[in-house]
Amino acid sequence: MSASAVSAPARTLLSVLESLREFMNAALTGSIHEENRLHYDKLATDAIDSARATVNGQVPELRYFAVSGRIPGDDEDTTLVVEASDRDAAIALFSDELWDGQGSVDDRQRVEDGHGTDTYVNSIVASDHPIEVL
Repeated sequence: MSASAVSAPARTLLSVLESLREFMNAALTGSIHEENRLHYDKLATDAIDSARATVNGQVPELRYFAVSGRIPGDDEDTTLVVEASDRDAAIALFSDELWDGQGSVDDRQRVEDGHGTDTYVNSIVASDHPIEVL
């Protein structure tokens, strides 16, 4: 796909992501631990950088990651396969997927306050080829 074919959608995405980062900073300042705010800001920054690279005709390379872990307090581990640009992005996607439908942002924050993290990660496997969890 040529750079011109993705420029308009990528430019729109870039604009939305930049606005989202500004919103997150304004909304979360003071209401969430600094470590988490920095984590979410890094995710937004990484997404903006990826969109900017796409606008400039560079397509960021994604890898497959099999991530295993659990929400603190749960008894069973979960393994999910995600596509991400790096280890940190894979962990963030894994964590968000685990928490999807599990409770509110306040619940997630309470778990982090009590355990020092909102998600325990036991293992990460990366591959350039699709991974199948059996």
